[in-house]
Amino acid sequence: MPGNKAPIFFALVLGSLFCYGIVHLLLMRFTVGDVYPPYSSLRSDPVGAEVLHDSLKLIPNLSVERLLRPIDDVAIPDQALVLFLNAPAEDFSAPQLDSLEHAMVSGAHVFVSVPPPKRGRRTPPPKPSVVDQESPPSDDRSSPSPEPSPTHDTPDRPGQSTRRPPNLLRRWKLETTSLQSPPSAAEPRQVLSQDSPSPLPVTIPWHGTHAFSELDEDWQALYATDDSEPVLITRRVGSGRLSLSTDTYLLSNEALLQDRQPGLLAWLVGDSQAVLFDETHFGIAIQPGVMTFVRSHRLHLALLALLGLAALFVWRATNSLVPPCAEDTSSDATPQIGRDSADALTNLVARSLPPLKALEQCLTEFETTLGQRASDWSGELAEARKLIQDERSQPARKRKPAECYNAMQRLLQKRNTFAGSKGKSNIVSR
Repeated sequence: MPGNKAPIFFALVLGSLFCYGIVHLLLMRFTVGDVYPPYSSLRSDPVGAEVLHDSLKLIPNLSVERLLRPIDDVAIPDQALVLFLNAPAEDFSAPQLDSLEHAMVSGAHVFVSVPPPKRGRRTPPPKPSVVDQESPPSDDRSSPSPEPSPTHDTPDRPGQSTRRPPNLLRRWKLETTSLQSPPSAAEPRQVLSQDSPSPLPVTIPWHGTHAFSELDEDWQALYATDDSEPVLITRRVGSGRLSLSTDTYLLSNEALLQDRQPGLLAWLVGDSQAVLFDETHFGIAIQPGVMTFVRSHRLHLALLALLGLAALFVWRATNSLVPPCAEDTSSDATPQIGRDSADALTNLVARSLPPLKALEQCLTEFETTLGQRASDWSGELAEARKLIQDERSQPARKRKPAECYNAMQRLLQKRNTFAGSKGKSNIVSR
């Protein structure tokens, strides 16, 4: 009845509205970007870096991209700025550090803002082996010990084979320490420029709680606290540069709105021809697959064509293209002119049963019809079998199964006493 369809209609409407609301909420979250980690260039809220990404894209002749693949799988241009925002030093692998070093030697500028180290993530130094503990110290102090390379980790003792995990700060012989007077959550601390290049402002607000230590002469402190604690440092690496910071706030969306520092941004970009925002250290990466290949090569029409062919194949397999014949169920339907079932049986026997095998089968059926009177026919049956054996002994070309059959029929018809009885031969001529 028409009245029974109303609940189904309302259920469909409510289901559609529910699905629309869920999709709308998900799209809102992805638009705001709070599903991404802090300081990601895909995040548009105050703790994101999307404003910096979109602003740099407006500069002519400057290429701005997001790195969604590991840095060791990407070809970095020579005059490029690579940004690692809020990247822990422990998250860099050895191949990534090697790739970054190679890029800096070629002229790239790598900027890494290192967050405060988390408790429990510090790896203790490896313990010396038993042999090292028992062996006396060497007295040969005249030969100087080789100085380890600043780009590779070396064991503390010559006999140790255990290597510490890769670390960005350890790679360049750096450490981080807590500030003597850390800034409060309500008011940042002002840090001072340390003979920095002209575009940099004299003071900038700082929200970081750590500073760098163990700096050698190759490092230049750009900003430091009143207690001479460097918080933004840089050094030359080949034709490029490596810059490290303990704070990422000045590159966030909130800072670019409320406390922007154009001089710092101008120094950071410099004469770079490309800016790369790394997103892989946030866990945001492209997973290569079929759809990635389709989108990159614009094979959408080819994919739709394949789907159409698959749908046609399924439809063809389930439905015949030839319309079914209408069955004639009328009582006056005339039979089709042709051969009957007896002709079909004869053709089947002629194809599947050899002639001599047919003679043996006919004799066996005749013997079966005799039943208990088969003993009275023993002589005739023996002679009939002898006729079959004689025919079998002939070459294939000289065999005449029809004449053998007629001879068997004449032999068995001599018993007139069984004429008209059930024992009479009922062999049917072919």
